[in-house]
Parts: sequence; structure tokens; C-alpha cells
Amino acid sequence: MASGTTPELVPRRTQEERRSEAENALLDAAAQLITEKGIHGASLAEIGRLAGYSRGLVNHHFGTKDALISRLIERSMRRYQHGVAREKGENGLETLLARARWYVDAYLQRTIEHPALLVMWGTALASDTDGTPVASADALARRLIEESIKLGQDDGSINAEIDLEASAYVLVGMLRGIAAMNMIKPGGLDVDRIRTAVLKSVRTALQA
Repeated sequence: MASGTTPELVPRRTQEERRSEAENALLDAAAQLITEKGIHGASLAEIGRLAGYSRGLVNHHFGTKDALISRLIERSMRRYQHGVAREKGENGLETLLARARWYVDAYLQRTIEHPALLVMWGTALASDTDGTPVASADALARRLIEESIKLGQDDGSINAEIDLEASAYVLVGMLRGIAAMNMIKPGGLDVDRIRTAVLKSVRTALQA
């Protein structure tokens, strides 16, 4: 350091910033291990080790594995909701298509969270697993689709006779099925072709 100069001070992180950083690192590690080993195969000790923390810190932040999984789903759906909500078109149909396009791209590009969500959704089918957090996430996904369809019916871009609830189930099921198939055969789906087919199907089925 040159004489007479003052060292540049690095602002200290607040306790809340450190806590948030640790929680996100642990949730990222949990998502990776759940994708690789399933919910039952991802232990708290492994999650802490992968994130660079101790199991004790995992327990401190989340308490139990179920609480950690619930938080992971909550964070994933919050990010999903923010991502989808930003997608808007000139009318309800175009908004719905933009949101379907976002979903396809997000899942087929295999971000750190989305494969884990699919694994957790599959695990929730088992009778000994609490599926409440996954069911809540499902409800949110359908609600966002229903909102787009209702917007399109109000502005005349979507057939007014379309059943909101049933259409949301069909669309979410189609998108999730495509994402699951991509997990089974990573890189085996042509994203551009799949995206084009999805958007064409939605437009044909719903447009006024």
C-alpha cells in the first residue's frame, strides 16, 4: 500500500445478511442432494457438508428436515411467482403464452431448484409423506394460470366458455410432465421444438 493512502474499508455484513447467505447456501445444497438422491437420501449432515457448514447450523436455521424442505418449496415458489408475474403480453392469451414459455425454459434448462421440485412432487405421492407444502405450491401454479385465462376471457382473447379450473390442471400437468421427461433423459429434449409445440397447443385450445 502506498504511503499516505487509506485502505479501502469493506462494509461488514449484518447478522441478517449472514443468516440469509447461510440459509440460501443450505437450501441450494438441499436442492442439489434431493435431485441426486431423493428426499430420503438427502441427510441434514450431507446438506450441511455440501454447503460448507455443520449439521448443527442446519438444525439451528431449520430445526428439522421437514422444515428445511418446506422452506425450499416456499423459496422456489416465491421465485417462480416473481418470474411468472413479470411475463406479460398485449392481452390475456399472450400473457398466458409468455408464462408457459417461461415455465418451459426454466424447467428444461435445469436450474438448481426445478428438478428438486419435481422430485419432491413425486415423493409427495407416497402415503407416508406430508404433501401439504407441495399441494400449496401446486395450488399457486394453477392460480397463476387461472388468472391469465380469466384476464383473456375478460379482454376477449380467450374463449369465454373455457373451464378455468380444468384448463389450469391440464396446462400445469402438461408442463410438469414435459419437465419430468427431461429429467429422465437430460438434454434429450429439443427446447425450441418443445416450446413451439406447447405454445401452439395452448393457443389452439384456448384462443377465442
